[in-house]
Amino acid sequence: MKNRKYKNRRYIVAIAAMILTACIVWRTISPKNAPDIVRIEENADHRTILDDARERMAILNNSTPYQTIPMTKNKDTYIMPVDAELKQTDNTLHYGALCITLLDVKTVLQPASETDDKSACVIDLVGAEQIRDMDGCYGTRGPLPPRLWLSHYGASYENEWQLASLLLDILPDTTLRFCDNTGDKLHYLFTYEKPYKNGYVLVCGSDVCIVEEVSAESDYSFDALLKGGWVHWDNTMQRVDTRDRNEVYIEVKKCKTEQDGTLLAAQTLHTDGTRRISLYRDGHFMAPFMEYSFAKCPAEIGFEDYNFDGSMDMIAFPKESPTTVLLWNTDKKTFEAAQMPEEFPTFSWDFECYPETKTIWSYDTDYVVNADGATYWNRYDNTEMLWQWEGTTLTKKRECTAQVREEAVRICAYAYHNEDKTVLYDEIVPIAEWEQNSDTVQACYRKFYEKVLPAKNTGMLHKIDYKEEAIPQGLLDSVSEAILESKENVLVDTLGIGKELTKEKVLAIAKDNLSLRYDVECAEAEGDYTMLLVDGDNDGISDIVAEIYYGGTGGYTEYVFYQGQEDGTFEKTCTYDAVHQNFIFIRYDEKNYLCRRLYDYDTKEYSGISLTCYVDGVQAETWNLMFAPKSYDFKITECASKKYRTLAEETLENAGVYKEKIDQYADIIGSAEEKLPLGKHEYRCDLNNDDALEQYEKSVWTPSNLAMREYIHFSGKDTGTDASRDAIQAVEDAIQTVEGFPIMMWADLYENKTIVHVISRTGLEHDDNAKKPTGLDDFAITAFLIEGTRTQTVYKITADAVYTIREEYDNNTVQR
Repeated sequence: MKNRKYKNRRYIVAIAAMILTACIVWRTISPKNAPDIVRIEENADHRTILDDARERMAILNNSTPYQTIPMTKNKDTYIMPVDAELKQTDNTLHYGALCITLLDVKTVLQPASETDDKSACVIDLVGAEQIRDMDGCYGTRGPLPPRLWLSHYGASYENEWQLASLLLDILPDTTLRFCDNTGDKLHYLFTYEKPYKNGYVLVCGSDVCIVEEVSAESDYSFDALLKGGWVHWDNTMQRVDTRDRNEVYIEVKKCKTEQDGTLLAAQTLHTDGTRRISLYRDGHFMAPFMEYSFAKCPAEIGFEDYNFDGSMDMIAFPKESPTTVLLWNTDKKTFEAAQMPEEFPTFSWDFECYPETKTIWSYDTDYVVNADGATYWNRYDNTEMLWQWEGTTLTKKRECTAQVREEAVRICAYAYHNEDKTVLYDEIVPIAEWEQNSDTVQACYRKFYEKVLPAKNTGMLHKIDYKEEAIPQGLLDSVSEAILESKENVLVDTLGIGKELTKEKVLAIAKDNLSLRYDVECAEAEGDYTMLLVDGDNDGISDIVAEIYYGGTGGYTEYVFYQGQEDGTFEKTCTYDAVHQNFIFIRYDEKNYLCRRLYDYDTKEYSGISLTCYVDGVQAETWNLMFAPKSYDFKITECASKKYRTLAEETLENAGVYKEKIDQYADIIGSAEEKLPLGKHEYRCDLNNDDALEQYEKSVWTPSNLAMREYIHFSGKDTGTDASRDAIQAVEDAIQTVEGFPIMMWADLYENKTIVHVISRTGLEHDDNAKKPTGLDDFAITAFLIEGTRTQTVYKITADAVYTIREEYDNNTVQR
């Protein structure tokens, strides 16, 4: 009897579950209310990319894949907005059929902004940003309560691909990530990303709920609720799956192949590195009309008009084979393989398309490697190539290589026509001209790009100046004069304009400005920010200009321009990288300009003033007014005896050359030293005059820390003898005794004795109240005679720089 009752209870539960499921499955919107009806074809026997994905998921989950019937046999498909009531009962938030469990959180309805979807419901989860213990709140995860955007739709669809197509109609220019861990053809989860937001599409039968969160808030917003199992549908306690639990997923996007045709592209990455892509004609989703498989292809397949014919093409980057480009053939309505040269880049970030001239620009960098396999990071070849299509063959039209070496750079360029190769130019310029982007260097590249690339483009490795002349020369002259007279602070204070915003004011503005909100929350998590309210682009509307520090010892920051709009909101229009600097806006001749105090990163010394003009929210022109030594006041301040006077005078004559060496981070090699072939900075020399050679490394160490300065790296190789260790220690001790910050050492032979020289920067503890504007280029050279363990200073030379101001047009600032 007990067994029969138990079986009866099981049957009742099973029947109830079937009835409930049937209610869910057939809860659809009437087709007569659906716009743009789409018909689909059937091919139930075709095996798709999703079938493979489900089987792999089943293996990972140690279970068998679900085999269930489609949601509905209705062939009319649509998706349309549905009014859904938002309500909170106890600790559960209800939105349509979606249920979200909230602990100690209140929901506050917010008005939709001008940029929001007007059908979206906007709510703040007040309290979710707080960290609690048994005694209450003891901290916050973020400065603002997390915000959610919720939209509800009703949909009718034949299968998951039809559903994805409908979703991409209301989410254009989006890639959906299909997480199908249930495989029951009833519950689906899609995720996507857009600027500053994460998106989630939750589907239960005909109910479609789209939830968006600020991506900077995901740790305590909807993503955290998904991971915690707090999201489910009102008819089941089965939790909605999350993106991170799916090891296998499918990326789906729509591609416009031509004016009147689109494809649905679904791609997945297998565990062995094979990438498979299935293509469906829009409206025909029962079977793909074409599939491709690329072995060892971790990078996502790209879609773009690569041959500039108005149709979407496809590109793949397999690891162990050349780049594959498939061009859309409008006559045959299919993709065809292009003829690609082997030297074409194998990464998407190494080339760029320019439809204006139907040209593809690419580049490659090869570092010089010595016979022992060591890489010379200051010796490399930068090669740029310009490509154009001849039918389905990509052909190289021009090539320019800059062979960068320690002393000079050779820039040579060629033009190609059929099998002919013509020299455009072959120039050699000093390394200093290359680094300063001299007129000679720019003339070379201007000729290389001429008539093949647009005048202004983002693909050039070496920039060409196209000056906007937005900053008047009178302002540049006034600031330069003030810098040399150490009166720039007075001038800036006199011309200063703008109001620094308090943290409270920033948060009040950021609350309803998405890009600003995202940046502030990221900075609050790890770093800090400073924001000015000022009409930065001189259009009569106040803007916000910010320096944002995202944490880390490097002190790297971003300057961000949030352009003020007529409706009182702010739009992020320009950002570029920098390091932490003091900044202000100044007003000159009825216009406002950004003024930054520059610091040399390696020495941490004040190095000049930067002025920037913004036009329509974008950086139009920047000039850096930099200290430049025009001469030096050299002095021999110490000399142990007359016999060293000649050596001191010889060193003084070459002191400027030694200074240039350390400015270029190059080793100075003395006449007593032998450079070893085994390493880039390895030498040997009889340092302490005991007729035994010591082996050591030396180089200029450059910091990646805002609190540290450049310094000499000197270390000896232990040869196992006390004499060698004593010699190395004696040199290290001598280095520590010099004035200022030692940068490089070298050893010369003088009257059969080894003399060790150390060059140091002496002006880095500069007093801002001194008459001299900076000590950036002051230096000293100190010479030592080391005999055994005894060290004697034989002479010292000092060099005090006399400055002028160099106006440097800055076109290398990275803008995004």
